[in-house]
Amino acid sequence: PAWMPPPPRVGLELTLARGLGTVTWFGRGPGECYADRKLGCPVGRYEQRVADTHVPYLFPTENGNRSDVRWCAVTNGKGFGLAVAPVGEGYLQVSAHDYSSRDLGAAMHSHEVVRGGDTTLTVDAATMGVGGDDTWSRAILPQYLVPKGTHRYTLHLHPISSPGEVARPP
Repeated sequence: PAWMPPPPRVGLELTLARGLGTVTWFGRGPGECYADRKLGCPVGRYEQRVADTHVPYLFPTENGNRSDVRWCAVTNGKGFGLAVAPVGEGYLQVSAHDYSSRDLGAAMHSHEVVRGGDTTLTVDAATMGVGGDDTWSRAILPQYLVPKGTHRYTLHLHPISSPGEVARPP
């Protein structure tokens, strides 16, 4: 309906085993970046502990997004895990955390986020910008909003069954 605001994201959230504690991606990084906050983040291959992707904002909110991701892998200490890549044109928006979106939403302060659980991998076709281009509003410029309507994207999920397999895209 026309009265509804644009969606904040279009994608899916995967709950993975807690032992998958390393995230590797080829996209923008090394820190978090969003559609309207990505030019300072060069495209490259990055690796980080899932626990270290959390950004402790004063009020717990969506955080840790990686933009323009060509492929992403979440692995355990032995190098086994899951790789994700888009099929066809386009890139993904990805985040990996050691807590669920439900845990994040239940906390009023960053120290209240229950950490150390299963690994949550969010794989989005689109994520809105964060706004705040000026000091008095959080308005998001129109070009950084997720358009209303039907969205489709196709993913390739690939099990990583041998160490070192992350070094190349799925």
